[in-house]
Amino acid sequence: MDELYHFGYPGRAPEDLRRIAERLDATVVDIRYSALMATESRWRGAALRELLGDRYVRCIALADHAGCEARLGSISVIDFQIGVEFLRQIDGPMILLCGCRDSRRSHRAAVAQRLWTEHRWDSRELDWEDEPMFLSRTEEPYSVLRKCELAHHC
Repeated sequence: MDELYHFGYPGRAPEDLRRIAERLDATVVDIRYSALMATESRWRGAALRELLGDRYVRCIALADHAGCEARLGSISVIDFQIGVEFLRQIDGPMILLCGCRDSRRSHRAAVAQRLWTEHRWDSRELDWEDEPMFLSRTEEPYSVLRKCELAHHC
């Protein structure tokens, strides 16, 4: 498994995502329930496909029925196993994209957690707090503290 990242875009520019995808030589995997519903048109699927070209794919199988900012217990990924098979077909690093700013309240964190638990696929949240190209990583993937945060903030 190549490197796996996850990213929420509110307050950010698609051009920044393009730059980091190019830097990582990564495919952006849109796991939103609907790529048409972004409040900013520049984050809609068609705009991202135009900007990113072959670096952009959609995987609705890993979308959450309830949409982002889901509450604890309500995260219901459409078809996790089909999503895993889709990801396995992508060569190189991947960035899971969703529309939530806070990964602790997003289904992308739940997907990343499940990928770690069931398949030992390590992932990193793209952290843009300090500078747009900074990548954060915990020493241990989804440590006990991180699991606790997910359990209380999903």
